[in-house]
Amino acid sequence: MDRSDSLLTRVFPGLILLALGVFMLVVLIPMGIKAPGYVQPHSLSPQDLPIFLTWIVIGTGVLIILAGAYAGGQEAIPLGAISIIRAMAFCGAFAGFLVILPIIGISPATFIFVAALLLA
Repeated sequence: MDRSDSLLTRVFPGLILLALGVFMLVVLIPMGIKAPGYVQPHSLSPQDLPIFLTWIVIGTGVLIILAGAYAGGQEAIPLGAISIIRAMAFCGAFAGFLVILPIIGISPATFIFVAALLLA
């Protein structure tokens, strides 16, 4: 594999994120979310949060492209085979997440789910 092939494989995820972010910023948000004509001075428009998240996606894509361009010939660490025990732990944690989600809310339930995945 020559240098250009490995460079393309390293920056490809960043290019996909960058294209998705630009598509969201240029097409999806202006067409899908209508901004009111007047917004009070200290309130947010319905477009503000999606635009903020879109800029995060674009920034992440640019950072992945830069990291892929300046990283040497590093190879990814092989994840290995997924064991049955880890798959069962994930399924159990996800089932628990779905059960406690309506009870305690999204933020604590997500925290507990991620903590369970890290401990498994």
